[in-house]
Amino acid sequence: MLVKKLAGKGGGREHGSEDPRSLGQRCAGTMASCTALATLLSVVAVSFCLYLGVKTNDLQARIAALESAKETPSFRPLPDTLDELKAMVQEKVERLLAQFQPLSSVGAEH
Repeated sequence: MLVKKLAGKGGGREHGSEDPRSLGQRCAGTMASCTALATLLSVVAVSFCLYLGVKTNDLQARIAALESAKETPSFRPLPDTLDELKAMVQEKVERLLAQFQPLSSVGAEH
């Protein structure tokens, strides 16, 4: 076996001079810390998922309460007869004209 000396501080070490038990102990220490980190991250991930689930449930309940509190639906289907359609259009036009009437009277005063 060819043994090299490494250049650097302290003259370096020979390639085969390390104690294999110390290397195993270092790996075991690293494995334990990696396992602890992985476990911690898993617990954080599960906690975050549970938190998001609770928040989503709260939002869904709030939306359901808002929808049930609404008196009229925002979308009304078209009436069945032409007379009902004419009456609905006439009502909308009158409402729009009532909104614009005060604006036109303000402009006429100037």
